[in-house]
Amino acid sequence: MTQLPPGQRKSGGFPRFGGPSKPPAVPANPALQITGAVREPVTVALSELSTLPRTEQTSDFHCVAGWSATGLRWAGVGFTAFYRSIIEPQLSPTAAVTHVVFRGLDGYRAIVSIDDALQNDVLLADRLDDEPLSLWN
Repeated sequence: MTQLPPGQRKSGGFPRFGGPSKPPAVPANPALQITGAVREPVTVALSELSTLPRTEQTSDFHCVAGWSATGLRWAGVGFTAFYRSIIEPQLSPTAAVTHVVFRGLDGYRAIVSIDDALQNDVLLADRLDDEPLSLWN
């Protein structure tokens, strides 16, 4: 059995709560938008991610709300591969990247240090437990 961090309780699944009662509309051609330290904003169609190596891993998810889902099987593109091949070539020569901001269609944001984001276990995940991610996984 997985040891949970202090204060966490095991969840029977991967719950979704909070946010809008109706999920945001997904664009017909979803894309990642990259702004900030890049010379010009970059838009990367999700279909372009298929050119990068895919990876799978089993990881636990510990939510700040106090629940943990363990043994989840994730699949997607490693963030390091994405960063090195898509973002890094677009950086301004004087850019000192210290953090990355991830923002979803629902407006929620996560700010991650670049050192943490470039760890081997960070994915731009598109599958969970062999199923495509949905808005309500």
